[in-house]
Amino acid sequence: MKKLFAVLVAAAAAAAAGAPKGPSIAAKCARNRELNAKFAASCAEVRVWFKLEDSGDPPRFGVSYLCPNCNDTHERRASEYLNEDRPYEGAAFAVAADRFLVQDQHLLARWVDRFEIVFGGVKYPASALKRYPAEDALELKTAAPVKGIKPLEFSKRVDFTRDDAGVFFFSAREDGLSVCGVRGGAPADFTHYADTGADIAKTPGNAVAVNASNEAVTVSFRRRIVLGRDTFAPPAEWRGEPAGAFDGRWLETENRFLKSCVPLYLHLDDEDNRKNGFSRRYRSYRRDSESTDIDLVGLALPEGEVLAELRLDASKLSEIDRIEARFADGTKAPLEFVGAFGDYALAVLRFADGKAPPGVEPVRLDETAPVKRFLEPYFKVNAVNYNGKVKAETEYGVIEGYKTGRGGEPVPDVSGFSYNRGGGTTVMLCADGSVGGVSSDRRVGGSEYSSDREFVSAAKLAALVNGRDFDPQFAIRKGKDRVRVAWAGVETQRMTEELAREKMATALMSAAKTRGALVTRVWPGSPAAKAGIAEGDVLLNARLAKSHTPMPLQDEDAVEGFDWEAFFSMFGLDGDFPSGASPWPNVEGGVNRTFTRFGIGKKTVIAYSRGGVRKEAELTLEQAPVHYQTARRIKNKRLGMIVSDMTFEVRGYFKFDEKAPGVVVVKVQPGNPAAIGGLRPLEIITHVNNEPVSSAKDFARRVKGAAELTFSVRRLAATRVVRIELKKEEPEKKEGR
Repeated sequence: MKKLFAVLVAAAAAAAAGAPKGPSIAAKCARNRELNAKFAASCAEVRVWFKLEDSGDPPRFGVSYLCPNCNDTHERRASEYLNEDRPYEGAAFAVAADRFLVQDQHLLARWVDRFEIVFGGVKYPASALKRYPAEDALELKTAAPVKGIKPLEFSKRVDFTRDDAGVFFFSAREDGLSVCGVRGGAPADFTHYADTGADIAKTPGNAVAVNASNEAVTVSFRRRIVLGRDTFAPPAEWRGEPAGAFDGRWLETENRFLKSCVPLYLHLDDEDNRKNGFSRRYRSYRRDSESTDIDLVGLALPEGEVLAELRLDASKLSEIDRIEARFADGTKAPLEFVGAFGDYALAVLRFADGKAPPGVEPVRLDETAPVKRFLEPYFKVNAVNYNGKVKAETEYGVIEGYKTGRGGEPVPDVSGFSYNRGGGTTVMLCADGSVGGVSSDRRVGGSEYSSDREFVSAAKLAALVNGRDFDPQFAIRKGKDRVRVAWAGVETQRMTEELAREKMATALMSAAKTRGALVTRVWPGSPAAKAGIAEGDVLLNARLAKSHTPMPLQDEDAVEGFDWEAFFSMFGLDGDFPSGASPWPNVEGGVNRTFTRFGIGKKTVIAYSRGGVRKEAELTLEQAPVHYQTARRIKNKRLGMIVSDMTFEVRGYFKFDEKAPGVVVVKVQPGNPAAIGGLRPLEIITHVNNEPVSSAKDFARRVKGAAELTFSVRRLAATRVVRIELKKEEPEKKEGR
């Protein structure tokens, strides 16, 4: 049995000696026809019919197939075959009248309905007999010998020393037709991977390797081989195993991994009855589709800790009120929030007593260099929390390439690894059961994520967890500290062409590639005030003090001359409108979006225009005060309305001083007393029964139990009185949880 590495040396020597040019196109076509005629009777078709899982869900694995048009391998989901009620069709090479070698798609038996071998228009039922892991081959046995089939005969004469000697005869299906062809296979066509020290040659799958004498040498199902390690041995010399052994290893590895999965439940503080804008991926498997609580899967770490992906920005992260592990048997275990990382949507939690519950085992992280796993198999596992029971959706693959990750680290380019469904945790599981990495959203700022998920290697995970370099911006916070918006302390207005000309900022805005933002207010004592920024300045861009990459500053939220009547006619009386649609500035929008991406406490350089002259100011971003979007809100069911505390920007809009009374009408339900009485969203109630109201809590106290209410209401400069009669209040019934 000859090693392909020796062949490589001979081929390289021949090339160096100035080997003659290859045969003509006519000669190649003639050989192609000759090989087609010789091997056509040895090639049959395999059909694989899939079936639904026991749960009724379609299988979620991919099926690879050889495309004769581009001579490459593509993949289709098994669910597509099921939906179209048709089988996967591929090549089957006869090694005996009742035995055939096909490409191993690494399918569990529970996914396959039946195998069929088709030859001469006749269908023969078949079953899986053996697997050959090193060759990616599956051997099928038909129930009866296939009539007319000519089993392949293999030669040990491997002579690939000429450019025209090594070829692969392939068979495939395209548009329902059998397509056969020949592709060159001279081993001089290889790539040296310096990081691994290996020489890799590409080979077509589903093909017969042919020597210079047009004799079959072996059957090839691998797309890449390692020169000097992989051989062209005939199938009789392959080392096989019973087909069911693979299923056993797969399920054993999967079950061992599931012991490291922790079903997590996150309860959100929704006392203000607001939807918090969490991605629906977290609620996919909850019976209450309107719930804002989160179900997800964490990975158990040593010392009673858990790694979890929390795709939440800094503000929404603060809404978490309680974290628990909830298991299928009904047991619960509280967890504490330890910290979250700034670059990835990953956080570390800890069981309250410092110990993982019985049966939970820490994951094993494979911290070796990822390139050591080149061309090795792996499992892509998406672990999903189904009401406390973690289930695994697993696929098999081989690491065939790398890409550059964050920081220049080479990470496996595993196909479709961004897959993450229903709050699941997607993990690369090595064949030995260790974790090679996870899929995570990558943060690009305090409230935004990159469009693509990123592979985080096990070595990177270990460095993150052991380094404890948590970003304080991403933490669970209460009270006033829940506000995680960074600001410089300015209010801005959208720029127009007329304003740009008036402020002599047109050229500077064009150079900075920004639409700019006009400063209309600078709050006393704010970072901007201390840095010398003044009303009338035009903000251009901002950058972190240690960075040379500026980001444009522009305000697309601010509007002039807020039209109250148009606003009410657009959204109606129920007030169910976007949080930023208000006459006062949206503290979480405009230029503060950019500042929040930088983060609270970050030193920032702001470029601005004053009188047509470009200036810069360095300042440290601060946490914005409590504002309308984060103010305390209380719902009153009797009145059918929600009110909130009046915050600094609301007072500024109405020109109220800090001691002026009032609450903001957030929402009014149609058909309820508040709506019938004429109250509208975004109006200010300053007095209840001639008594000033200082907060939402104070308002709730003053209206409680009252049969008649008189409200003093203000909209802009106009004031009016609203009188409402209520039915006698009945004692509230306590509801069990």
